[in-house]
Amino acid sequence: IREQYDFSGKHLLQLAANYKFNYRNAYFFGETAHSKNSGLATVNGMIVSLHPKVSVFFNYRNFQKNYHSFFAQAISEGSNVVNESGLYTGLVYQITRKFEWINYVDRFKSPWLRFRVDGPSEGVDFLSQATYSWYKKGKFVIRYRYRLKQENLTLPAANENILADVVRNQIRLEYQYKLNDTWNIRTRGELSLFDKKQANRSEGYLFYQDAHWRGLRNKLQLNARVSYFNTKDYDSRIYSYESDVLYACSFPMYYDKGIRTYLNMRYRLFRSMDVWMRYAMTKYLNRENIGSGLDLIDGDKKSDIKLQVR
Repeated sequence: IREQYDFSGKHLLQLAANYKFNYRNAYFFGETAHSKNSGLATVNGMIVSLHPKVSVFFNYRNFQKNYHSFFAQAISEGSNVVNESGLYTGLVYQITRKFEWINYVDRFKSPWLRFRVDGPSEGVDFLSQATYSWYKKGKFVIRYRYRLKQENLTLPAANENILADVVRNQIRLEYQYKLNDTWNIRTRGELSLFDKKQANRSEGYLFYQDAHWRGLRNKLQLNARVSYFNTKDYDSRIYSYESDVLYACSFPMYYDKGIRTYLNMRYRLFRSMDVWMRYAMTKYLNRENIGSGLDLIDGDKKSDIKLQVR
């Protein structure tokens, strides 16, 4: 039933129109698209400078459940531009030259079924972050994020799934500092709390230390990370961006209990040639094997290496 409105066929024709214009301290933009013989999708927003230190942002979206597009991208809770409506509002307050405070609230609804959601659902996503910066030296960041969504909940006494509120709370502290022209460091701690009504509660945390170094007249650049993570289960997992080789991106999931480390290197051989290398290793502290099936690793360590020449 969930796939009732999914695309089927060999051809897809779309028509779209977009606009943008300025009026004094406000910038307006939007786009509306229609896939032939199916639904509509529209995005409309505005950015307003209320004060030299205060800016606000509004974005309204409405993607019908039978709208089809393979490559569309937009601000949304789901990964696809379909079956969702919502209002995203944000505020940036530059309190002083050193202190900035940003907030956003995103309220969203889904009129049709989704993965692990057997009915119309709704939710909210809230984030507040304060940043204190030293000019060209470093910064301290504190962030709080609250997310509420609805998912299926199976009860022994019920003959069908019911929707339950799923709440995630995340708190992050981060410190960055430039020691000199050669060394930069970054320290982060993050806490994740998960709560699904009448089902389970779990928590997890992550600590890591980054170091960046450059030398030999900028011919050699190194950056490394050592992290410790401990999550009760998959629901309290934590994601964190990692540096990688050129044009690559790493955003791994920190789950279970263990230590993860990596080292990136870039060396410029000649003016027109450089070499990139990356080694990463994860050691789990409470496992005897990793993965399953053809991906099974007999042991508690998993590593990978990348080499790139440009």
